[in-house]
Amino acid sequence: MLLKLILLMTLVPVVELVLLVKIAQWSGSVWVSVGIVLLTGAAGAWLAKNQGLRTIRLIQEDLATGRLPTDRILDGMIILAGAILLLTPGVLTDALGILLLIPPTRTLARAWIKLWAQKHFKIAPIVPPVYEAGSYDPEGPEEIRDVEAEVK
Repeated sequence: MLLKLILLMTLVPVVELVLLVKIAQWSGSVWVSVGIVLLTGAAGAWLAKNQGLRTIRLIQEDLATGRLPTDRILDGMIILAGAILLLTPGVLTDALGILLLIPPTRTLARAWIKLWAQKHFKIAPIVPPVYEAGSYDPEGPEEIRDVEAEVK
């Protein structure tokens, strides 16, 4: 895992730099590649704000109607990941970040994350304890009782 992280932290900046240089060579100006990075960053920031606020509103609606907002919370995490990718300067990370912010591709990402989680984690339902009729004592077992006493 550490090797994958090291490769990711070194290869992504190199690929981003190569892409920016190729765009500058293709367009004939460094300012075009800088402009693309700034434009995608600004568009992504607007999209992240818009989608984040929309997701918060949908979470509130789910809670108000008594539903668990599990998909909405996962959407919020994906939106956060997309916004973080947009903070990283570069064309590739900006494109991936924007893809995570667009609802149709975010739905695909959510489905993939759910499949990954089901494969890597044991998901068990939470089952409340079952008591026999008349056996539930809200004060606890009889052996544990508060007793007031006077010490002389």
